[in-house]
Amino acid sequence: MQLGVLALQGDFYLHFERIRELGIDAAYVKKPNELWECHGLIIPGGESTTL
Repeated sequence: MQLGVLALQGDFYLHFERIRELGIDAAYVKKPNELWECHGLIIPGGESTTL
């Protein structure tokens, strides 16, 4: 299983490192075509990025 971390703003690298510490494969996602490799997506951010 590979989780993607949306790498556009915020402290996305902290999320990436924590996922790796848990033993989960992670990848930075910067472009839509990179989503195909991921089983889930982490969207870091605060209130300004609420969907």
